Amino acid sequence: MSHQDTSSSAFPISPPLHAGTPPIHPQDPPTPKPVLLDDIPLNRFHVKIAGLTFGAHFTEGYALGTVGYALASMNRQMPLDSFWMGAIGSSALIGIFLGSLVFDQITLVPGAKQ
Repeated sequence: MSHQDTSSSAFPISPPLHAGTPPIHPQDPPTPKPVLLDDIPLNRFHVKIAGLTFGAHFTEGYALGTVGYALASMNRQMPLDSFWMGAIGSSALIGIFLGSLVFDQITLVPGAKQ
């Protein structure tokens, strides 16, 4: 096949690239650079989230500490075996778990509107 045959055919064949020359692409779109969390400056949002997270841990620890103190005080006046002490103590954990599920859904409603 000659060069004239390939240039007039329905499927033209381009000449081979020379070794060492990169292929030419028309206007490659620039690839976005990933944003790292360390590169973002500290702002009010970060401080607010850190404060709310600390507050959540503090209130949960306070609630569990209160239940532990109440169980120790209650055991002096009303002796309970280990099963009932565990059941009462674990009910606080179950309440925190279920409460977090319920209040998570409640707080998502105003957040979704923004």
